[in-house]
Amino acid sequence: MKIASLFFFIIFLSWAALQLNNESWLIWSLVYLFSAYTSGCSFKEYYNPMLLMLMVSTYFIAFLFVFPAGEFLGWLQNTELSTTSIQNLVFERNINESLGLLLCTAINAWYMFIGFGKAKKPGYNQEFSVSLRSK
Repeated sequence: MKIASLFFFIIFLSWAALQLNNESWLIWSLVYLFSAYTSGCSFKEYYNPMLLMLMVSTYFIAFLFVFPAGEFLGWLQNTELSTTSIQNLVFERNINESLGLLLCTAINAWYMFIGFGKAKKPGYNQEFSVSLRSK
């Protein structure tokens, strides 16, 4: 689990850095930085299931708005599957952004389910809450 979390932390940080040359760089960098944050928390075995649930629902709703379903279905119906038509589809901006949102949704949903499972155990995050009270 720690290796996968570290892997996704590095991936999401690199994707956030790649968004800096995008015209809407702030939005997409924040999307990937939030996912890098949750991956880093997962690496440290700290899960906030409510935050993750909010992120998963937000990312999935954004995916539904960004994904060009009509264009994609039209491409499937009217285009013969050739290498050039697949390459044209892969490099379309809305497809890439929506697949990035879908990957963020899936990874954070995975963390959310792990977090809900761990939160049921007695004493989970007890040392975190004790350190907050002592300050």
